[in-house]
Amino acid sequence: MQITEKAWLEYITKMSQISQKAADLMQAYVQKHGFADDKALLDYAFALSQRYGQAIGALSCKMYEATASAQGVVVPTAEIADLPEYGEVAKAVHGTMKQSQTNVPSTIARLVKQVGADTTLKNAMRDGAQFAWVPHGDTCAFCITLASRGWQHRSKKALRNGHAEHIHAHCDCEYAVRFDGRSTVAGYDPDKYLEEYNNAGGDINAMRRIRYKENKEAINARKRELYAKRKAKTIEKTPRSAIMESDLGMFKQKLRSDGNMDKEYYDCLKDKFSHGTDDAKRLFTKYASGDSIENAVYENTAHYNTKTKKISMNYGADLKNPRGAGATWFHEHGHLVDDLAGNLSDDKNFIQLLESDSLSYRIAYGKAHHLGTFDKVDKAISEELGDMRKDSAISDLFDGVTQGNIIGCASHPKEYWKNRDNVTSEAFAHMFEAQFDKERYEQMKKYFPNALEYFEKKMKEAL
Repeated sequence: MQITEKAWLEYITKMSQISQKAADLMQAYVQKHGFADDKALLDYAFALSQRYGQAIGALSCKMYEATASAQGVVVPTAEIADLPEYGEVAKAVHGTMKQSQTNVPSTIARLVKQVGADTTLKNAMRDGAQFAWVPHGDTCAFCITLASRGWQHRSKKALRNGHAEHIHAHCDCEYAVRFDGRSTVAGYDPDKYLEEYNNAGGDINAMRRIRYKENKEAINARKRELYAKRKAKTIEKTPRSAIMESDLGMFKQKLRSDGNMDKEYYDCLKDKFSHGTDDAKRLFTKYASGDSIENAVYENTAHYNTKTKKISMNYGADLKNPRGAGATWFHEHGHLVDDLAGNLSDDKNFIQLLESDSLSYRIAYGKAHHLGTFDKVDKAISEELGDMRKDSAISDLFDGVTQGNIIGCASHPKEYWKNRDNVTSEAFAHMFEAQFDKERYEQMKKYFPNALEYFEKKMKEAL
């Protein structure tokens, strides 16, 4: 017997919908109430884990019993695995909040999904059935490694601390079972997964790099799709004024929770945020409202760390920033949003529009000032971009796009621009920062109008 692709897809889709519903409700709660009342937050999170854990466990039992029946096996009534205890939910939520509050909904989805996996696995071990981890979609390297083990018999290694191993949100992989030693799931190919594992030298990190390189565009598109769904229903039903008020409220709460934030810097950032564009504020709330700063007195160049998902910068220096007070804070959070939203800047159309806008401006400038060569045009534009307050972002982008032919008041080292992904990454951060600074926004619109329009379209798509 073989579980058909259609039947398996229907099953994992229902499983995914249950865990995603829990995540959506958690997101809606956070959007409305924030994180100030910890007890209320945990009570709600626990209630979701119980309700939707019960639902996903029941679905797992139904699939388990249907599989046994189809294979002509009579088994005792399947039992739902233990639901998360209050302390377990609290530990998971608090642990997530230390990294990023924006990931709390995903944590609830994981806790719910865990019940489904535990249910299948514990019943299989009770009845002596074989089980296999069946990957689906944009499967991570560790899931592929588990899948490469093939059909397994009862083993203490299958459960760690009473739970099935490696259960995470945004994953459509699930356990399948069989009782006859022959049945399988259509498309499940453990030999292929094992070959992939061996080709990477048994190194999961190497597998991650290989898989990302091969499926870069598809993976990023899927990430954007998943993130976009998180708040769609809530945003559709929530009045615009309420959204704006909620965004500002969560922003102020984020700043107040930062022990390194003095009143002057707080007022500066709050004022910039309140005057930002609606889409930028919503995008910030969606991806950057959690704990995002790991060092607020950093003495070297400010930067966003893709490994820790946090920012190192100097608040005091940013308050006196010649680019405008708070510019660095919003710029680095632009990098954070870009990364957490699924590398939005990694887009061929984006770099093409940046290059096209650059060329169009240079040609128009040359004609307007009767300059016959690009050397003369580039030199003149470089001299034009001399005001740090207005032009630093534009100068930096021209430097990157033209590979150093145009350098005004601000730039990056030449080596930095050899990686063309850095051009779009910086463009995203500059354009995000400009959403909170009218003067710098107008400059961006003047020099890179089409790229800016495309950036703003991608912001909407990510909401």
